[in-house]
Amino acid sequence: MFNDNKEVYNLPSSNLKSRIVNIFGYDYNDSLIEVDYSQDNYKITGYIGNLSLVKKRRGNQYSFINGRYIINSLINQTIYNSYDSLINRGEFPFFIINISVENSLIDINVHPKKTEIKFKNEMQIQHLVKKSVSKSLKNTLKVIPSMYTPKENFDSQIINLPFDESNNLNNDISDEKINKMFFDNSLKIDNDIKVWQIHNKYLITEISSGLVIIDQHVAHERILYEMAKKSLEGDGLNSQKIMFPITLDYSHEDFNSLLEILPYLNRIGFDIREFGNNSVIIEGSPPELSNGKEKDVINDILDNYIEHKQLNSSFIDYMAATYSCKAAIKAGDKLDESECINLIDKLFATEHPYYCPHGRPIIINLSINDLDKRFERI
Repeated sequence: MFNDNKEVYNLPSSNLKSRIVNIFGYDYNDSLIEVDYSQDNYKITGYIGNLSLVKKRRGNQYSFINGRYIINSLINQTIYNSYDSLINRGEFPFFIINISVENSLIDINVHPKKTEIKFKNEMQIQHLVKKSVSKSLKNTLKVIPSMYTPKENFDSQIINLPFDESNNLNNDISDEKINKMFFDNSLKIDNDIKVWQIHNKYLITEISSGLVIIDQHVAHERILYEMAKKSLEGDGLNSQKIMFPITLDYSHEDFNSLLEILPYLNRIGFDIREFGNNSVIIEGSPPELSNGKEKDVINDILDNYIEHKQLNSSFIDYMAATYSCKAAIKAGDKLDESECINLIDKLFATEHPYYCPHGRPIIINLSINDLDKRFERI
């Protein structure tokens, strides 16, 4: 392949994964998650990246329809949403997705270059893309981050991918250094194993392949986040009465905004009601939230709502993440052995036990092989 009469790539015929690795570098080999899903008249195939390939800017997101490179914000946003609580706002995962569909179900005449298309049934394609990507993530992310190595540098180039009839597209490969996560799915914690708390910050326990180290704060944060999400989408959490009710005063505009989100605050365990002119009184709080943090949590959530004025999934995520971060056990909190074991049990009952709501690893695996290398046994 040539760019400005200069040879950029001279690659042999290969499958999609090999082509991605040839272009982006070998680090991508262990960071790609296959997507292969069929339903009705649609077939969705390709690869998405694990969290080590997440970047702070767009560029490594490629969509194809029947092998033709296209630009479609619906597909992009649906895939971003599929990563749910695993990435922050303003972070973008890697993906190369091809959707095979009958031509009668799409309109390719919405742009002169035919790089933009319109689906006849956008709700259906949104549902199928979300389902396919979420399924692949769920099956693959239940593994343990083990160690980190720096990513190699690559220059931005033009690339050509091995979909049938695929066109050239611009590839925006960053040369920033990022950490690459390797994975190991050999986690097995026995019920009678000992658990140690180190520096009132980390929990360490033995597994069949070595050791695991758990960050107690982000572990508890993940537990509370999923509890809050379920409560916001369901019947809500129970509230715990506080001994001395707290009164909060607001401007007229902020007070009206607070009233709009009051049902959501009460659903995560607060007991708040109107109390006089532009004031509310807090008579109960979530049982997991320490006394004195009620005002900070409420005002953080209120500020976010005032800024965006949307009661959508992003607001729900922010609300759950804010509550869980403020309420979670902190580094420095002393836990006895039964509390450590209870925390681990609850963590592994969550949907995503290996990453916190902000995408940070909760668990690090240190294998016997890693230890032997450190001590120069091998």
